[in-house]
Amino acid sequence: MGILFDNINPRAFQMLFCISRDTFNQLLEAIQGDLVFETKPTGRKQIECRTQLGIFLYRCGDSGSGVRVAIHFGVAEGTVFLCIARVVLALLRLWKSYIKWPEPGSMEYRRLKNAIAEQSLYFEGCVGFMDGSEIILKEKPLLDGESYFSRKKNYSINLQAVCDHNSRFTFVSCGFPQSVGDINAWKATQMYNSPDNYFHSPGDFLIGDKGYVLSRRMIIPYIKPLADQQQGGYTKFNSYVSKSRVKIEHAFGILKSRLPILSRLPIRI
Repeated sequence: MGILFDNINPRAFQMLFCISRDTFNQLLEAIQGDLVFETKPTGRKQIECRTQLGIFLYRCGDSGSGVRVAIHFGVAEGTVFLCIARVVLALLRLWKSYIKWPEPGSMEYRRLKNAIAEQSLYFEGCVGFMDGSEIILKEKPLLDGESYFSRKKNYSINLQAVCDHNSRFTFVSCGFPQSVGDINAWKATQMYNSPDNYFHSPGDFLIGDKGYVLSRRMIIPYIKPLADQQQGGYTKFNSYVSKSRVKIEHAFGILKSRLPILSRLPIRI
């Protein structure tokens, strides 16, 4: 495995694992101290954490079945699934340290608000950009499968997320079937139901698309017929909203390019 990680050229490394070598090493450093990678006294010795992370990322690159991953890494198919489970568990213990909403009123919160205002120019008070994304499932869920069937004719789950001006996620909520729709999934989130825990000033808000409802905490584009009217500034306003909220589209694009497996998630619900 040393040859695979150390001697491979940067372009091939990126193609295999969908991240750069530097990002891989940062991720490895973050998870390798997790207890899940320690061999129990009565258990078989685990392969090194680096290889387990490589197996996880190679599989998340949608590189085929567990059998294909096993052949590539020279391990048993059962080992592939164990490695993936361990890495997922380690990441679940860390994710809140990386995807986190800034404390309302804190210096970090004010910096976020000011940075967005500088970039958008037209939306002072905006603290994030929100949208939903469809996470398609490879198989129809066994229980209540029809409720996962979306208008795009996929079995999928609904991911709600907010990002900052750099397209970094600051809030995520996932788990509802895609048939629930963005507005209902949003109304079930903690951010919607406990806004005082997230917003500092009465004028702070998010920018979303037409899938949401206009409120004190959510700005959305005008809908037709106003959306087609240039007189009154409606069309121009929608253009400003679109240019601002493209950040969340970029965030989802980056996520799914890093983890292509999300385009057709092979899990059974």
